[in-house]
Amino acid sequence: MGISLVLIMIAIFLAGFILGLYITLLDQNQLRILGKAGTYIAIIPLFTGGVGAMKIFFEWRKELGLKFKGTIPRDVHYAKHGDLVTKLYCLRVKKTGVGGAENCEGQIKIDDLGQDYFKTEWYNDDNPTPLITMDEKYLKLFEVIEMDNKKKIRFYRVGRVPIESEYNDENINRKISAKIGSKNARVPRSSYSKKISEIINSHNPKH
Repeated sequence: MGISLVLIMIAIFLAGFILGLYITLLDQNQLRILGKAGTYIAIIPLFTGGVGAMKIFFEWRKELGLKFKGTIPRDVHYAKHGDLVTKLYCLRVKKTGVGGAENCEGQIKIDDLGQDYFKTEWYNDDNPTPLITMDEKYLKLFEVIEMDNKKKIRFYRVGRVPIESEYNDENINRKISAKIGSKNARVPRSSYSKKISEIINSHNPKH
């Protein structure tokens, strides 16, 4: 369990504890009358609040959702081009909770290229809106291609010819944004957004 999840659990438990304490203080006059037995009675709402908070937490853990988990590079081999190997940069999309996320669609946008969001492809999947049942899947962001002494950046579009631009300082410093949708899973409210150069350098510091 990650640190963030542990903190969330602690926060929920404390909320239940405080609620139970509040209920106890409302009955403090009765507790004084009951004497020592009142001390044990006071524990009941505290314990109940904590158990309720834990139940809410575990129900939340079961909720089906998708979230961004950074980027990952993949090697792409082109045998017909003399076994050319290119670098494809993908966004890691992690599934959480129970069940399968249906009709998962990914879209990207590149700043200042005259394009709004458009559908992109999933790595190793021909279906543009797949069912995600495994822990994570990779959404294509861009591919760096060097052929005939020319270096380009390629952006994939579902059912359309990919967009290609020159690999230069202007283009690699453009910001790329991605968002995802699903028929039945909770998705991030905000898009994933980063400069192309930052993504490349994060996986190749010497670039």
